[in-house]
Amino acid sequence: MEPANDVTGAVYAEQVGAVFRQLPIAVAVNFVNASLTAAVLAPMAARPFLLPWLLAVLLVTAGRLVLWLRYRRAAFRPENIHRWSRLATVGSLLTGLCWGVGGAVLFPIHPGPGQDLSNNRAGRHVRRDCGA
Repeated sequence: MEPANDVTGAVYAEQVGAVFRQLPIAVAVNFVNASLTAAVLAPMAARPFLLPWLLAVLLVTAGRLVLWLRYRRAAFRPENIHRWSRLATVGSLLTGLCWGVGGAVLFPIHPGPGQDLSNNRAGRHVRRDCGA
């Protein structure tokens, strides 16, 4: 390997490490936000999808927690860093899908006061997971 590639690889590994260092906070916030959102939307949810949505969000959140635990216990190997990166990306994608689908199926066609809450939460998750 050339020195430039060593530096690039080290920077990439540190970026992936930073994602996993922040994952416990993201998991905790996602759990709390999903629970609060379900509690607030329970009286006004347009369709009977609130409980399945909440369970899906909690399942994805639990999966991300398991991923973090496995990453933490794994021995560092430079050749595995891309695998961990892909798994973290899939976890973020699934979280975003849960929140996006939730916004689409939990509300009536005509927006109401609760829709602002969900849109605001989904936007925060996307910004946080993308590092913005």
